[in-house]
Amino acid sequence: SIQSLKSSLFSHIAKCTQSKENKLAVITRLCLALASLAVQTRWNDVFQDLSGNIMRGTTPEYQAKSALIVLEFVKVLPEECFNKNLVVPSDRREDFIRALDHSIPYIFQFVGELASGPLGNDVAVQETIFRSLISWIRYTDIKSSDLAKFPIFRAAFNAVKSPDLFEVAIDFLVEILRTYRNPEKSMDVVQVMVPNAMALEPMYLESISKGDEDVALGLCRLFTEMGESYLNLLMWEQDLGQLALVKILMKCTSHSNYEIADIPLYFWYQFCKELIQLEEKSIRDLKMAAYSSSLEELLIILVKAVQYPVDIDKLTEDQVESYKGHRYNMTDVIIDICGVIGSQYCLEIIVSLLEAQMHQDRNNWQMIEACLFASRSIAHLILPNNNNAVPKLLQIIPHLPENNRHLRHTANLVIGRYSHWLEQHAAVLGTMFQYLLNGFSVPECSASAAIGVKQVCHNCAKVLGEPTLSLYDHLQVIKIHIKFKDELEILDGLCSIVKALPVESAITSLHRIAIPIVDSLSKPQSTLSAQQDLDRLCILLRKSPSIIGKDGQHPSISLLNSMWTPLGQLINKWPENIEIAENICRCNKHAIKNAGKKMAEPLLLPMAERIIQVFALPPHHSSYIYCASVCVSVFGDNLEKDDTYADIISKLIAQLSQLVFHLFQSGLPIMQQYPDVVEEYFYMMERCIRNCPTLLVRFQLLENPLKLAVEGMMIQHREAHRGIMHFISETVALGTEGRSAKNFESVVKSLFQIQGEKVVKNIFVPILSRDYSKYTTDDKESNGSNLPESGISSMLWRLRRLSHSLLEKWIIEALGGEKSLSYPPNKIFIGTISSPNCSRDDLYDAITQLNGSYTGGAHKWSK
Repeated sequence: SIQSLKSSLFSHIAKCTQSKENKLAVITRLCLALASLAVQTRWNDVFQDLSGNIMRGTTPEYQAKSALIVLEFVKVLPEECFNKNLVVPSDRREDFIRALDHSIPYIFQFVGELASGPLGNDVAVQETIFRSLISWIRYTDIKSSDLAKFPIFRAAFNAVKSPDLFEVAIDFLVEILRTYRNPEKSMDVVQVMVPNAMALEPMYLESISKGDEDVALGLCRLFTEMGESYLNLLMWEQDLGQLALVKILMKCTSHSNYEIADIPLYFWYQFCKELIQLEEKSIRDLKMAAYSSSLEELLIILVKAVQYPVDIDKLTEDQVESYKGHRYNMTDVIIDICGVIGSQYCLEIIVSLLEAQMHQDRNNWQMIEACLFASRSIAHLILPNNNNAVPKLLQIIPHLPENNRHLRHTANLVIGRYSHWLEQHAAVLGTMFQYLLNGFSVPECSASAAIGVKQVCHNCAKVLGEPTLSLYDHLQVIKIHIKFKDELEILDGLCSIVKALPVESAITSLHRIAIPIVDSLSKPQSTLSAQQDLDRLCILLRKSPSIIGKDGQHPSISLLNSMWTPLGQLINKWPENIEIAENICRCNKHAIKNAGKKMAEPLLLPMAERIIQVFALPPHHSSYIYCASVCVSVFGDNLEKDDTYADIISKLIAQLSQLVFHLFQSGLPIMQQYPDVVEEYFYMMERCIRNCPTLLVRFQLLENPLKLAVEGMMIQHREAHRGIMHFISETVALGTEGRSAKNFESVVKSLFQIQGEKVVKNIFVPILSRDYSKYTTDDKESNGSNLPESGISSMLWRLRRLSHSLLEKWIIEALGGEKSLSYPPNKIFIGTISSPNCSRDDLYDAITQLNGSYTGGAHKWSK
């Protein structure tokens, strides 16, 4: 009975008070069990019963142990009440939440008496008091006036100064700030928090002088949380000394440990955004005047903060990547500051820092590079008519200290980012372009030089003109000395120049660039050379100009036609090579996408025939299915109004489906061996549903793919499983969502009358097992209730819209029949599904709870 279970739990907890061993894990488990029982049985006075039951001892040791146990229970009680994995009816949970709120005075009284009594000097008791109260502040509705008068709130600021309590006291204060974020509604808390927290500034400064990073980090957390929580207060018209908090956060941002310095960065984003969005002009002008000089100081702090450490060349690759992330975080705030005080003005400050550094100490390359890096980050905000800061910046670049790869690397990228300015300042363009070309002589800087060349070619194509294409001849010479990916960057840039040329010149130049690629592909020396030539060809096909030549063809189509036979020979020569297959399919994709439906029409039939011909042969590369999917996307769109390509597309889908069905005729085991084929095939079919559903229905191309999808739902491969789920979900949506749903509803219903029960049964296999988290994509996103359309809850939601009664029947069968409803979690789940007010979020939560009840993630009911 429930009473015997209560007695048993009390008995075990009482033994813990008498035990000489301090088994914290056991105590926590017992407290969780007691809290779970209390929530499920409406045991609203459980706290009073527990404290009255075990707080009877007379010895100090017994009292201390009893107090720690009760405090641990106080901590877990609200956590367990709000635990979604605890399967309990929503009305019962809400009743207990109200009971928790009514218990707040008892909790405060109990904790207050403990803190002020003999046990209040015990550090373990003090720490547990803070952790317990964190839970109640987070989950219950404590009035701000009550919290402000609570002595332990003020005591936390003294606890911050204790090394043993520092961390938990900071957590406690941060939780208060997060919970009471609205100053207008919680001014009682603000009046306690602000003066006491600000009084900790000397402690922060002392931590810096002593090199105590743990204390600095904790206090930085506190100050940052206060800034974020009281952001509205910082924007009030009345001067309350808000600038003091801004100054403290500037000091935090300037900390030498970048992990600490990064903590306030999100505050600065919010701060700048709030300043810009102040509606009343008078208040906005007032606050701009108050904070502008501080933001200028912050800008200088941020520029200095992105300096590379002196030992940058000794750091591991992971450490360098981590530090680069810090630099980008810092420059994000620089961009935010530009929105407040102006990007042109910010650039002037940065360039003045650069000029000063070049004048004072050219050997401090870290600061020089930091200024270049900061100027690069805001380049997109600088207008081409800037005739002050940008010329000064670019004039410095040729005079930078030589033989420093870090400086040249960043300088190359700066030139590329300011290429939109160079377009209108041709006098400077030549010098900058030559600087980039010289950069290829430094192997470590060839990548940044290539990116810079590409960006300059892209933005200054008309200014550079046809003579710059001679760089291609130079490229043929130097490409053996640079990385292949850098060569591709340069080729991409040269294609931008080709696009800017007159029609005939553009076509001639494109063919001239293509000749060595075509010749090499016609006589490939190795698989590697073939793959690289295909990458080069892919860029030409993707970037070729959208013009019509004398032959009436788009350059991409003309070029691919000329390569059709050599590409076929490559497939025959190396049929097993997946990279070659993928690159050929990429070439096809970019050619038809660049040319568009009308101009790419001559390629559709031969491409469809080649796809079928090649995929039919081992090793059945999935990339050819992707190529078919691209054809569906380009030529299958709008077939309801224009069925010019309907015959070819329908035959392509039908023949490819037959090949897939034949390949997977042995079922799931063989599908498990070709997960990439499974994934691409069902994504192709999903695209067919989106683009040309009428075609699928007219030629009866849905029934067999759905049957195969149901069979493959148990595949142990995340991407393949996701593709299957996408397809099934979109098939259901075809008859339930959108303007045309009525046209397809009967077809979809007939399909699921056959396959629906199997679909639901397969869906419930992971729900009722520990595989739920491994193979479901059903994760809530952080921005709210958006659920992936391929997720389990989304699919069940769509099936519910298709047929509420059938879904309920299928779920009951999947759970084990009518007898399974005697198991409370099953009954609760069916009740949620059956409710007319059930939302997608409700369904998601119900699935999570049901999974927890079967796997131990929540309370396991006895069957």
